[in-house]
Amino acid sequence: MFFRELHEFSRHSLKGHYLGAFRTALLCPIVETVTGIVPLILGAILIARKSMTPKALLMGNHTMWVIFGILWGILSFSALLPIRCGVWSWFTALLGMEKQKRKYFATTGEFFHAMYFFGMIALLRWLILTPCAVAGILAYFALQRSIAVTESGILLFIAIQAMMLLFWTMVFWVRFTIGLLAVPFLYLENPEISVFRAVRKSEKMLAGHHKKLFALLLGYLPLALPIVTIPFMLPKIMTEVILFLQIRMKEYAQEELICLT
Repeated sequence: MFFRELHEFSRHSLKGHYLGAFRTALLCPIVETVTGIVPLILGAILIARKSMTPKALLMGNHTMWVIFGILWGILSFSALLPIRCGVWSWFTALLGMEKQKRKYFATTGEFFHAMYFFGMIALLRWLILTPCAVAGILAYFALQRSIAVTESGILLFIAIQAMMLLFWTMVFWVRFTIGLLAVPFLYLENPEISVFRAVRKSEKMLAGHHKKLFALLLGYLPLALPIVTIPFMLPKIMTEVILFLQIRMKEYAQEELICLT
């Protein structure tokens, strides 16, 4: 699979459908922005009315605010889930790679199963990120303490080691997250797939292909520098990334068949 062929195929697929792809690609960012702004507006109102201090807002010291944050997060996640699935499915169909038309979330049970599936994927990402957070906190306190103490050789050594640990755990988290990119499409192809099977399959499928994905995305970096151009590039980027993943899924299916025979 060459990038030139990838670009040509995506360009051909978008021909005559760019406006629809533009609206579809912006759907998730717009909804995410709106759901993200609501707590900020509510927090600003509470601070203006002196019902809450900025410190209590940021540190989560107010019980009702914490409960609201959790409930709002669950509500936002559940509202975005059908939209995300619809966007992924729309681009897959645009590329002509959807095996058959599916009706997602036809029942309440299917919706809650999808909530569980993607909720577990999100939780797994956060769990893998935990060592990064621990290393970052350790580096911060060790560095801060080393400045205040005269004999700070050991503390400075710990801070440096913690920063190195932070760097490598972050690299691992990025690689792990990239390895999960195929998970949504594995779910759309087979909604009955288990969480851990989807994760394992996606990681195996994209092993050794991280550099290609990086190269694909980095190719758009110069055009993204003005920032305002990003929304107009989203349809092209999403089309090419989804095309890359769909092709890799088909290649992996062939590889599995060869191994079985």
